[in-house]
Amino acid sequence: MPSLKWEFRQASPTALFCPSCQSIMRLPDEHDVISCYECPLTCKSDDLHVAKQIDSATSAANNAATTLVSNNAMATATRATVQEECPSCGHPELSFYTMQMRSADEGQTVFYECMKCGHKYSLNN
Repeated sequence: MPSLKWEFRQASPTALFCPSCQSIMRLPDEHDVISCYECPLTCKSDDLHVAKQIDSATSAANNAATTLVSNNAMATATRATVQEECPSCGHPELSFYTMQMRSADEGQTVFYECMKCGHKYSLNN
């Protein structure tokens, strides 16, 4: 196979499109060969000109932003109190707050903290 360098267009970080017919390309097989779903084009994944570092940098930036938002949300969360016993020290009152950590059709996560010893734990509702 001749060494060709293809410029693939990306609509998302994971989808590569065929330069010949604009269809989605398959993922690399066990021989690191990528092929088109629609036309007979095939090539080695090394022949692709895809900015993989940009994708991972974008992903790292998104993860950092998500962590920052989560930390800020937890720091500014309104704390209510409940008359429940701390499993660590037996103190009769805990502070708590809730956050939506899972998908919207599932319950919230309740975060508890002992007002005396600082023991923390969470429960999924």
